[in-house]
Amino acid sequence: MIKSFWQKTKESGFSLLEIVVTLSLLAVSLVAVITVATKMLQIEHVTENDFIAKGLLIEAVELAEAKRNSNVQNDLIWYLGLATSTNNGDIYSFALDYTGTTSTAGVLPDAAAQLKYDDTNFYQLSSGTATKFYRRLISTYKKKTNVKDWLEIEAQVYWSDRGGKGNIQKLTTTIYQSQKR
Repeated sequence: MIKSFWQKTKESGFSLLEIVVTLSLLAVSLVAVITVATKMLQIEHVTENDFIAKGLLIEAVELAEAKRNSNVQNDLIWYLGLATSTNNGDIYSFALDYTGTTSTAGVLPDAAAQLKYDDTNFYQLSSGTATKFYRRLISTYKKKTNVKDWLEIEAQVYWSDRGGKGNIQKLTTTIYQSQKR
C-alpha cells in the first residue's frame, strides 16, 4: 500500500511544545531549589555567628567572676581589674580574655576589644588572627549602706555580617563582693 502525501502517519516522540513546557517547568523548579539553598546558607551563617557570640558572652561573664575570685584568693581588693573606684554608679569599660589580658575599650567596634583567634582554638586579645568579633565588659559599681557592694557587669559582643550590618548581643549579671573563705 502506497501512502499519499496527505495521509498522516503516527510516529512516536515528543512535540516541540511538550519539550518547551517540560524545560520551562524544570527551569522554574531549579530556580526554586537554588533560592531555598541560598537562603539556608545565609541562615546557617547567621546562626553560626549568633552561636559564637553567645559563647563569647558567657565566657566574658565567667572571666569577670574568675577575676573577682582570684583577687579574693590572693588577698587583693575584690574588684581589682573590674572597676576603677568604689564611687556609686562609676562605670568602667574594658576588655578581658582568658589569658588575663585586659585593655580599656570604648564603644564597639573598638580595636582594643577586637578578639583574635589563636592556634589553640581560643579567642583572645593579644595574639592570633583577627576575627570579626569585638567584646567588652561594662561594669557599674553599686554601693549601698549596710549591704555588700557589688558590680553590675554587662558583656557585649559585636560583629559585622556580610553587607556591613552590625550586630550586638548583650548579657548582664551581678558580681557581689566576696569574703575569703
